[in-house]
Amino acid sequence: MIKAILKRMRSGDDGTFGTLLLRDGARELTLYTAELPWRDNAVGKSCIPPGVYRAEMSPSPRFGRELYELAGVPGRTEVLIHNGNWAGDKSKGKLSQVKGCILVGMAHGIVKGQRAVTQSRTALAALHKFTGGAPIELDVLG
Repeated sequence: MIKAILKRMRSGDDGTFGTLLLRDGARELTLYTAELPWRDNAVGKSCIPPGVYRAEMSPSPRFGRELYELAGVPGRTEVLIHNGNWAGDKSKGKLSQVKGCILVGMAHGIVKGQRAVTQSRTALAALHKFTGGAPIELDVLG
């Protein structure tokens, strides 16, 4: 099982931003993340609570391919790691491409005037190549 740490660094109406560090023996991969702002774990409106989760590849009908899905998230299902740029609070007029999932990117940046992750498809491909589809133990901090 591959170990990973998602360290959240800042959160606001544009989203919750952090880094994802994956380790497999001596190999490491660092990606950047975007999630919804913390809204008391409200389904479809909030990032997930801190904790340790198991992520396994699972077919996603919405995306038409296999993606990592987190298990054991309190009160939540279908929490995926996928590509996209924005994770803002839609009720505050922000752009968002998530309903509680984790977006990965190669960097944080500004896209269409809003904080986001960039080069997300490249990051997702790098994640899948690094893991080879093996399960991930994801420790979400902060």
